[in-house]
Amino acid sequence: VCDATSQDHLLSIAQAAAKLQQDINASVLLCGSAGLAMGIPRAFNLLSSSTPKSLPQHSTSTSSCVLVVQGSSHPVTAGQIGHLLKTESDVLVTEVDSEYQEVSFPLPDRRPEVILLSLRNKAVADFNCLNRAAIQIFETLYPSGLIVTGGSTAASLLNHLSINCLSVAEYIEPSATLSFVAGGPMDSFPLIIKSGGLGSESLISSSVSRLKQLRLTTLKPVIALTMGDPCGIGPEIIAKTATLPDLASSCRILVVGDPESLKKAATFCGNPNLLIIAAETEERGGKLWPRLEWPENESAVLVWNPIKLEMKLDFILGKVMAEAGRCAAEWVIAAVQLALAGTVDAIVTAPLNKEAMNLGGYKFAGHTELLAEYTGAKSSRLMLASDKFKVVHVTGHCSYKDVPSKLTTTRIFWKQSNLLFRSLCPSASLIRK
Repeated sequence: VCDATSQDHLLSIAQAAAKLQQDINASVLLCGSAGLAMGIPRAFNLLSSSTPKSLPQHSTSTSSCVLVVQGSSHPVTAGQIGHLLKTESDVLVTEVDSEYQEVSFPLPDRRPEVILLSLRNKAVADFNCLNRAAIQIFETLYPSGLIVTGGSTAASLLNHLSINCLSVAEYIEPSATLSFVAGGPMDSFPLIIKSGGLGSESLISSSVSRLKQLRLTTLKPVIALTMGDPCGIGPEIIAKTATLPDLASSCRILVVGDPESLKKAATFCGNPNLLIIAAETEERGGKLWPRLEWPENESAVLVWNPIKLEMKLDFILGKVMAEAGRCAAEWVIAAVQLALAGTVDAIVTAPLNKEAMNLGGYKFAGHTELLAEYTGAKSSRLMLASDKFKVVHVTGHCSYKDVPSKLTTTRIFWKQSNLLFRSLCPSASLIRK
C-alpha cells in the first residue's frame, strides 16, 4: 500500500511495479487514482513514437470544426481550456444548464474551427444536459472530431452516441490518446478522451491541432460541382466525368443541380445505368442544407437540388430559358453557402448561360461577379491557372472600345497586382514591400 502526494510519486509506484514484474515475474495488479495511469505507459515501456501506417478514412463528416466537451471541473482542465481560448482564434463557446432544451446560439452560416460545449454551473455534473446539447451539435454542425474531458462524461456521451468500441491509434500525451470508433453508425470517427486532472496545459490545444491535421491528411475533400445551365453542356460533362476512377479515389463530389437533367444526360452519353442518388434536404437556421449520406458504391453520383421549380418544366437542350438561368445561378449560390459553412471544401462550376441567367433575374456578367456578390468579396478578378503559370485579367466582360480607359496605372499595378499577390503570398507585410 503506497501513499502518493505528487505525480513523481505515482511514477515511482508504476516503475516499482514494472521492476517487480520483470525481476520476479510476478503478476502485478495496480489499483489507484486515475493519475497512476500516467506513469504506466512509460514504466512498462508501452509508449510508441510511431504513427499507424494507415489511419481510417473517416467519412461521417465534411465539416472542419472540432467539438470540445468540457465535462470536468478540475483546475487542470480549466487551465487547459484557458490555453485553448488563448491559442485558437475561432472558438464558439456555448454553455448549457439543466433547463437546456436546445443549443442557445443561432447556427452560424460559417462553421467555427472549434465549438466548446460546457455546463454553465460547472459544479454540477449534469451529463444528460451535455449529452442532449452535444447530440444536437452533431446533428446540425457535423463536427469532424470530438474531444471529451472527464471520464464519466465521456462514458455517458459515448453511450448516447452508440459508440461501443474504440481502436487506439496514437498518443497525444501519455494521458490522452487519439482513438477511432470501431463499428456502428459512427465507424472511423476520430476522438480524444482525457481524465479531468491529467495532462499538460497545452493538451487540449494539441488535441485540437491533431484532429484538424487528421482531417486534412486522411479525409477526402468534398467538392460541390454546380450543374450550370441544364439546357447546356453542364449535365453532359458531369455525366461523363463524375465517376472517373481518379476522382473517386481523391475526393467526394456533391453535384448541385437537377437529378432528372443528369439522368437524361447520362442516357444521351450512352450510360443510362448511371446510379444517381438524390440527397435529402433539411432546414437549419432558416436555410436549406443537404443531408450528406455518401453512397458506398463509388460509381454512384450524389445530387442535391435545393431549388423548388415553379412548375414541372422540361429543360430543352440548346434553348435559352429563363428558368434554366435562374436555376444555374441559384445552384451556384447554394454551393457558396455550403463552402462558407465548411460543408464543402471547394466549388467547381459547369458552364452557365449569361443571357439565361439575366432573364432568370440574376443580373451578373458571369460566374466571377456572382461568386463575388455572394461571398461578400470586396474585390475579385478572374484568374486563369495552371501548375506553372497564372494570369489575372485586368479587364473582363466589356467592349473593346472601353478597354483603353480601364488600363490605368492604379488598376494594373495596385488593384490587380495586389489581388494577385494576396492569392499567392498571404503575408501582408510582403505585399506592402
